[in-house]
Amino acid sequence: MLNPISISYEENRLVNIGEHEYKEFYQLAEKMVGYLLNFYEKPKLEANLYFRFLSQVQKSLYLSLLSTLRQHDIQTNIMLRYSLESISLCLYSMYERNEDVYREFSDDGTVQSFKITKKVGTWLESESSQFAQSIHFMKNTINAFSSHGNILPTAFNSNLDDGKFTFHFFDIVQPNITKQRLWWISDICFGFLDMSSKLNLKYPCFTLNEVEFLNIMHQSHAILTNQKEILKKILQSNENT
Repeated sequence: MLNPISISYEENRLVNIGEHEYKEFYQLAEKMVGYLLNFYEKPKLEANLYFRFLSQVQKSLYLSLLSTLRQHDIQTNIMLRYSLESISLCLYSMYERNEDVYREFSDDGTVQSFKITKKVGTWLESESSQFAQSIHFMKNTINAFSSHGNILPTAFNSNLDDGKFTFHFFDIVQPNITKQRLWWISDICFGFLDMSSKLNLKYPCFTLNEVEFLNIMHQSHAILTNQKEILKKILQSNENT
């Protein structure tokens, strides 16, 4: 019977078998998300906004990773979109460290955030048009499928067979889609870490252990490239069948 307790047990089972089911795809994603709060040393107090946004980046990517393993694809993508928006703000805060730019206090004592998406996007474009475009492309990809209610996701959690309708709380398992989502998570982490390290030279927020960082990034890039080729071959194979 479906209830919160039985759901949590099944989610725990799916997470526990994730490493064995998706092997290097899971291993890289888990490694990269975990590294987000461990790649820097000696954080600067005046750059506190960067680290506050960074905590949101890691949290949303961890939740996306868990949702991927637990077969909740809409939740995966929603958290991925949140991570992308947090990444943009996190990087922007390396440059703009005045908290008043991001929020204001109302007369009743509540706090309201300013919508600065356009300003952040323009700044990011000026720093790296390639990175800004990759963020924009990824958000559009997610928006087309997951940001709003639509018919496409229903194919993954319901089916009609012999006149009987069946609802699946957990999405119907699509191993290749799960691998793709894990790759997305790893790739997003890699891009953010790379951009943070570059901007840190211009807007110092922390000290970087360059030898360790470059070693991890070099290894991760090689694995990401190999996984991308694997996914490309799977896609081509599906198109030919």
